[in-house]
Amino acid sequence: MVHAEGTIIKDRAAVHTGPAAECRVTDHRALNSGVEIYCKYTNTAGNLWYYTTFGWIYSSYIRVDKVSVPPGYITNC
Repeated sequence: MVHAEGTIIKDRAAVHTGPAAECRVTDHRALNSGVEIYCKYTNTAGNLWYYTTFGWIYSSYIRVDKVSVPPGYITNC
């Protein structure tokens, strides 16, 4: 279920297989491209990641534009 919609705010934002920088990169997303967010996860290093249409993307690379699930937050994975 899509919980939010966002925009990539870093050119060539890496898409990972899991919610950590050490996870394999499978793709890169272009600056200003749209993304659907399914859930969020904070890893053991304390970094917030979003699980998206394409895979895991570090939250600092996404601007959340619209949260569609009441009460207005993205659920945990």
